[in-house]
Amino acid sequence: MAFDGVGDSPPNAPQPHHDVTDPNKGFWLELNGVSAHLQSAKDFNRQSWNQKNVGVGLEYEFNRNSAVAGGVYDNSINKTTAYGLYMYTPLHAGPMKFGVEGGIASGYNKTIVPLAAPIAEIEHKHLGANVLFIPPLKNETPPVIGLQLKFKF
Repeated sequence: MAFDGVGDSPPNAPQPHHDVTDPNKGFWLELNGVSAHLQSAKDFNRQSWNQKNVGVGLEYEFNRNSAVAGGVYDNSINKTTAYGLYMYTPLHAGPMKFGVEGGIASGYNKTIVPLAAPIAEIEHKHLGANVLFIPPLKNETPPVIGLQLKFKF
């Protein structure tokens, strides 16, 4: 087929690129909030648990299934924790996502501890929440359910 210059692209010409932005892609500001400890502090020779885990983090969502996050918060034993996580949430039900997260955290008796935990997220436009189930840290903390609020920007 010959190129006649009217309405056709020449052979092998680059085609226009259509940039379709993933609406899930982007940054979230995470505000760490509260936690519920599933075992008594007395079982760990403590007076009480810190259940007001004030902190701030940043989450970057690559797509609906994967994100990375990092931040700081006041942990269960009243120390500052810094964390870095990868989140994988392949199960979806409406605005809810379910999956796992893994990474590292500081601020406990060991300098750095590995983390692996199930996570549930709910997101609607620019507002969301993460509910985390954090397994126990041997001889330090019991299983914990934590709540983060998050805001997309």
